[in-house]
Amino acid sequence: MGADYFISLHTNASSLPAATGSEAFAYSSPSAAFSLGEDILEGLNRTTGLKNRGMKVRTNLYVLRRTQMPAVLVELGFITNAADAALMSNRPDLFAQGIYQGIVEYTT
Repeated sequence: MGADYFISLHTNASSLPAATGSEAFAYSSPSAAFSLGEDILEGLNRTTGLKNRGMKVRTNLYVLRRTQMPAVLVELGFITNAADAALMSNRPDLFAQGIYQGIVEYTT
C-alpha cells in the first residue's frame, strides 16, 4: 500500500471498572514502532489527560507481526470505565489530536 506507518486503534475492556488509561503494543523493543507508540501515548496523555499505561511488546498479534512498516496497536481507553468511555464518545477530537501530536513528535 505504500504506507509509512500502521496504527490500529482500539478500545480496551476490563472486569475492573476502575481500569483507565491508554496503552499501546508493538511487535518488538527496541524498534521504530515501539518509539512511535511511546510518542503517541505521550500525545494522548497530554490531550486527553488519561493515564499513560505504557508500551508493551506483543509478538502474537497478527497486525504487528505481519505488517511491513512500523505497526502500533493503540488502546485509546477503557470502554468499561464510565469516564474513559464518555471521553471517547464525547471528545474523539482529543484522541485524534493526541495521536497526531505523537506522530509529529516521532517524525520530527
